[in-house]
Amino acid sequence: MINKYTNRYEGGCNFNMAIINKKGKILGLINIVDLFIVVAIIVIIVGGILKFGKLGKISEEGTQEIKLSILVEGVSEGLANAIGNDDLLRDSVRGTDFGRVQGKAITPHKEIVIGKDGKVEFLEIPDSYDLVIDIIARGAFTDNGVLLSNYSVFIGSEIRLKSSLYVFNSEIINIME
Repeated sequence: MINKYTNRYEGGCNFNMAIINKKGKILGLINIVDLFIVVAIIVIIVGGILKFGKLGKISEEGTQEIKLSILVEGVSEGLANAIGNDDLLRDSVRGTDFGRVQGKAITPHKEIVIGKDGKVEFLEIPDSYDLVIDIIARGAFTDNGVLLSNYSVFIGSEIRLKSSLYVFNSEIINIME
């Protein structure tokens, strides 16, 4: 129906509506800048999932038994004694299985200490221990390193491991087939 005072069509659909109006809103609903921000966030999230979620996933038939040695430095006697043979260790950050403990060697923790006279010595720290833990894991050797679960590890990789009773930081010091 046409309004006799404004001489404009009122009611029904307005076919003259622009896709982007004067206020910068698309179809009068959402601001174009806000839409670009939302789309950029979605692209970043999807890209991250694709990049880190599928980093060399391996199938069970492509895996083999891999022996690793890890170094855990400066831990208490309680933690050193709590780690037992056949404990299942999991990656604390990623939540994936890492491997099973096959043995451990405990030695006193030593650090470089500078005395009051300026003398530098390598001394044992009381009640602090270093551990070398041998682990059996399932993984695959690839051109990009050793794949365990869905990520690559190397000698020198730092990893936070846990079991049902404890958690610790460690460094991979040896990888063997």
